[in-house]
Amino acid sequence: MAGLPAVSVQRLRCSYCGSPLRVGPDTVLVVCPYCGKPNWVKGEPGSVFAAKPPSMDRAWEAFMELARRDPDLRGLNVEPARIETVLVPFYEARGRLYSRYEASGFLIVTVSRRKGDRVYTETRTVPFHVSGVYEQSFEALVSGKRSLGEEAVDELAEHYLSTRPELVGLGSVEWRKGEYTALAADYGPQEAEETVRDDACDWLRERVEAEIRRRARASYHGPGTVTAVNVVHRTITCEFPELEVRGPVLLPLTKVFYVCEGRVYRAYFSGWDMYPLLREEPLTGRQRSFFLMLAGLLGGGGGGAAAVLYTAAGGGVGGLAVAGATLGLGAVLGYLAARAGLSEARIEKGREGSWLRSLFTTIGTQAERLARR
Repeated sequence: MAGLPAVSVQRLRCSYCGSPLRVGPDTVLVVCPYCGKPNWVKGEPGSVFAAKPPSMDRAWEAFMELARRDPDLRGLNVEPARIETVLVPFYEARGRLYSRYEASGFLIVTVSRRKGDRVYTETRTVPFHVSGVYEQSFEALVSGKRSLGEEAVDELAEHYLSTRPELVGLGSVEWRKGEYTALAADYGPQEAEETVRDDACDWLRERVEAEIRRRARASYHGPGTVTAVNVVHRTITCEFPELEVRGPVLLPLTKVFYVCEGRVYRAYFSGWDMYPLLREEPLTGRQRSFFLMLAGLLGGGGGGAAAVLYTAAGGGVGGLAVAGATLGLGAVLGYLAARAGLSEARIEKGREGSWLRSLFTTIGTQAERLARR
């Protein structure tokens, strides 16, 4: 690929401006901090592709168009603060999964019989044995970085898989310092393929487990209703008749920083079509009160439900466990709602919508941020 020379690990200098580069032992691609251009440390330049990043003017126009349509941003005085686009490295995987499975166990069947005016319930155990094959094509993106402190990366990957933008050679991208930069991939295609195999096999086993339970239920044709499936023995293989991993594929994530009422907020877009992935919006006093009221309802509701379930379970250790789990769930949800109410912004995904639709997104984002700490 013309215009993107490889860099020797021994030189550790930018192939464009000669400035020193800081690289780790697993670095594949590094961006020069002085001229902002990408340099190869290991691998082949021809294996890298990128969705074409946008200009700054186009990014701001896309945000302003969104602000005009969004019922909560419409009418607010928003001003541009900064726009930047980073090229986030992923590895693209396509393939076909194949599994041979065999499982045995027993079904719990409940049979109701009427005798006069009374109904008697009987529980039976019925053995089952199922076997077969399961095949599924798949495509996925695997992050090329071990740790990435960016929001909206998952949404960026999902939107890429749903839109399939045209990819261009990285060497054909016109690099303008300060407008966009590429993030270095931390590992190569071989490590990415190992991750794909592990993740795809986990996904396949979940699907096969569900298929085993479905077929076990369908195998029973006697009286009564199957209420549970207990799998005692199972054998599930995971094979890849087809698997192709290419990359890194560098996807542009455009961040628009805007000012509203003296505070700075962020909006994330997919760089190839400027689709709004995730954004912060000002949290008004009315919305803040709603979140805090919801926090109280969730916390108090969890306590009330715990007492009811404890009584319904007949007390004892089992009732205490159910009540404790319910109380803990209410406390956690209440805490997340309270954090959302005390934050400076709420979170929305996708195109414009009511602030009520962002309720679960905001609380979910609070949970994700806590989990990353």
